[in-house]
Amino acid sequence: MNSTRSLVGLLLILSCAPTASEAGLVGSRVETVALTGGLGETVDRLARGGSGPLWAVWSVPMIPGRHHVCCGDWDDRRRESLCKLESHNRSHFHDTDFGSVEGGELQILLRLDDDRVDEVRAYTADCRLDAEGVRVIRLEGVGPVESVDYLSSIVEARGREERGAARRRGHRAEDRRQTALSAIAYHAGAAADRALANWSRPPTDAELREQVAFWLGAARGHAALDDLRRMLRDDPSGDVREQAVFGISLIDHADALATLIDVARNGKQAELRGIAVFWLSQKAGERAVQVLHEIVEDDPDAEMREQAVFAISQLPHGEGVSMLIKLARSNRHREVREQAMFWLGQSDDPRALDLFEEILVRD
Repeated sequence: MNSTRSLVGLLLILSCAPTASEAGLVGSRVETVALTGGLGETVDRLARGGSGPLWAVWSVPMIPGRHHVCCGDWDDRRRESLCKLESHNRSHFHDTDFGSVEGGELQILLRLDDDRVDEVRAYTADCRLDAEGVRVIRLEGVGPVESVDYLSSIVEARGREERGAARRRGHRAEDRRQTALSAIAYHAGAAADRALANWSRPPTDAELREQVAFWLGAARGHAALDDLRRMLRDDPSGDVREQAVFGISLIDHADALATLIDVARNGKQAELRGIAVFWLSQKAGERAVQVLHEIVEDDPDAEMREQAVFAISQLPHGEGVSMLIKLARSNRHREVREQAMFWLGQSDDPRALDLFEEILVRD
């Protein structure tokens, strides 16, 4: 009996899927295996099997909400295409407007090769996967706490071996860290909440705190707003505070919009106010537009007024053009009128051309 068969025997194969499509994959057969010992121990045994690359996969409950996390082409057909696990030409995306079922399961995938974890992926169960002939082993009995603990060990790996691997293999180590973090962000349950809250504070390094701020907003939404507000208020790093503003802008909730508006109006740091003003422009909506108008008209900081004009120019669906025309014609601040004219010139909107023609004829 060879080493691969011995390993499979030790791991107690429960079944072998009759067709890969039943396990949500195509291109490979799927072996179902029960854990022996902990998740880390089982993964280590599989990695040391010496039989070439394989994918180990398990599923955990996902946070509430409508999420679609997959890979494929960045076009309207991406939801119909396969996520090719072995392809190097793939784009990752998460989509909260996909319309998938509420909640659901998250698939965690580890690519094992050369006695180590080579890649980490996380996709929702509705993502169609193609393993392209590589062996796939589905691990049964992995709970959400054990999953978070294992992925946390990848996020926190900063030893000599991990840094050396990052140098030898490009950015693979850092990619694993980032993907493991995003996977944790989509886990349901208190274990994920605790891990993210712990990493959102020093002495966690600033780079990781920035990534946490993004995923708190992108994945955990309104439930993470208090953590993001604390990061915005207390974090010693300006870069982290800026990322906290971005994280808040990703939350589709009235409380998050109110926080963004408060930073834009009353923030003590010009950089943060400017970032909040920009992300308000991406929100559109009556309240956001009103705040931008107030800043342009009344803010004592000329640079902030100019940033608000730029933000107005970024409003979707051409909504900002009519506002820019009014500013160019009648705003009491000369630099606002000049900036409005400049951004109208960049818009290629016929209404802007009409204004320029009117000004030229008048002069």
